[in-house]
Amino acid sequence: MSTFTAINLIARPQGGSVDPELFEVVQKPMPIVADGQFLVKQSHMSLDPAMFGWMSPDTESYIPPVELGEVMRSSGIGEVVESKHPDFKVGDRVMGMMGWQEYFLSNGFRVKQSHRTFTRRSYIICVCVTGFNGYARTIQCRQTSKR
Repeated sequence: MSTFTAINLIARPQGGSVDPELFEVVQKPMPIVADGQFLVKQSHMSLDPAMFGWMSPDTESYIPPVELGEVMRSSGIGEVVESKHPDFKVGDRVMGMMGWQEYFLSNGFRVKQSHRTFTRRSYIICVCVTGFNGYARTIQCRQTSKR
């Protein structure tokens, strides 16, 4: 049986430090794609400040914490390698909240097709959480300085 690599969160950060001991590298069986699903091979995964909050046990946050033993949440981009979904074809470049794993099985929820004019690297920098926040702040500062 074929497997892929994923990184699970296995402990909560203590004292503001994120150490390798918080994570476990695991092998998972390759998923079987069912009708209405597609499989993405990720090429890039994000690492951004919001992830620290997602690792905490804070249930009052805007998004629930990552459960211990689950794949660490993150944005990512990749290419559809198998599809039984009418809107996603093999070869489509997509982005979404895919987690720290080589492959991601999706039904299309919160996954968007990306534009081929962007490189994979520029797309994740520009569109994912940290890049978007930086872009928005730059625009805001430019507008303020023009007043």
